[in-house]
Amino acid sequence: MISNNHEKAEKYIRGISINVLLMGFVSFFTDISSEMITAILPFFILSIAGGNILALGYISGISNAIANMVKGLSGFLSDKFKKRKPFIILGYSISNIAKPFIGLQRFWYGVLGLKITDRIGKGVRVAPRDALISYYSEKSVRDHKFNNSSRSGINFGIHRTMDTLGAVTGASLAALLIFIGLSYENTILLSIIPGVFAIVIIFFVKDVHLEEFTETDKKERIQKSEDITHPMIKLIIILSIMEFASVDIAFIMVRAGELIGTGGSLSIEWVILLYAITNIIYALMATPAGKLSDRFGKQRVISVGLSILFIISLLLIFPHTNSSFIIFIIFPLFGIYLAIVDTCSKAFISDLSGKNKKGKVYGLYYFLVGMLSIIESILFAFLYQKFSYQIAFGFSTALLLVCIIIFATADFQIKK
Repeated sequence: MISNNHEKAEKYIRGISINVLLMGFVSFFTDISSEMITAILPFFILSIAGGNILALGYISGISNAIANMVKGLSGFLSDKFKKRKPFIILGYSISNIAKPFIGLQRFWYGVLGLKITDRIGKGVRVAPRDALISYYSEKSVRDHKFNNSSRSGINFGIHRTMDTLGAVTGASLAALLIFIGLSYENTILLSIIPGVFAIVIIFFVKDVHLEEFTETDKKERIQKSEDITHPMIKLIIILSIMEFASVDIAFIMVRAGELIGTGGSLSIEWVILLYAITNIIYALMATPAGKLSDRFGKQRVISVGLSILFIISLLLIFPHTNSSFIIFIIFPLFGIYLAIVDTCSKAFISDLSGKNKKGKVYGLYYFLVGMLSIIESILFAFLYQKFSYQIAFGFSTALLLVCIIIFATADFQIKK
């Protein structure tokens, strides 16, 4: 179906903008590249000079913190300059060119430097990209005259599904390459190939025209405030704190590796495949989770996802000697949690924000997440290495319970 609202009519496939689908394919190839690295990165770090769990915490915490703080800046700048696409191109290019060189590093701080560069690229692209997806989801409602007032859940869900299918492919490919005898180093270097495909595709995405930023009719002004409202600030703060309470999948992979080393029958290649299973579940669940959140409400569905993470954290406190426990319980549950919370959180922010401020709002969200993530990763790694995995997971479990109660009972309605 084609819209007639503009000089160049928007193209849709089953009600989804072709631009959202193109961004999905960009994320698909980028995540093949990224997950070829991420799936083996904890083991690669532990194999090089100075690599330990605390080093892993530093790399995860610092790189993700910088990424999220850059997201805050890029979201603000994309609103200011009324452009999304240049930031998206720059961000994907930085990441896909820098990260394969991780495979050449022999010290953990070299990995840190390149991981920071990669995460800067992610920071540059994500807030403008999310704002662009949010714009096209709103545009689909106007062009197709859908009965429901929100299409953000399904649009973000489809994007997350394509993104995560790339993660599944990348992790599975990494496991295959390691299985046939390639080293960690060569597997990481080969990740540059899908990264190049991603850079090429992004040039075909259509940016938002200047008039689309400034076009806001009276009805929209009544329905959505163009200011950053109190409920919006409350949502962003609570979601940021929930990120602080979350568990990084890298530490779950390390714990699985420890189980292998204490009597388990699996190899590292199988742990990498378990990581792929997480992403398979994520890919299968992201779009249905988005649809459910459109129907039953983002707050209710996100609360379910957080409860699943609470169960995961609680289970990881207890000692287990059978690695099948990790296979059949923890990894699939983590995939369900990611599909629900990652998809629906972004959609929830979209629903509460006016369209002219989306870049700024997403930027604020990611900035706060970045400020807390560096503390969270380093503190978790410190507790894990200096005390025990039980203390580390116990800390996250207790904090998460408080976050769930606060989020589930909060009022995010915009007072008119």
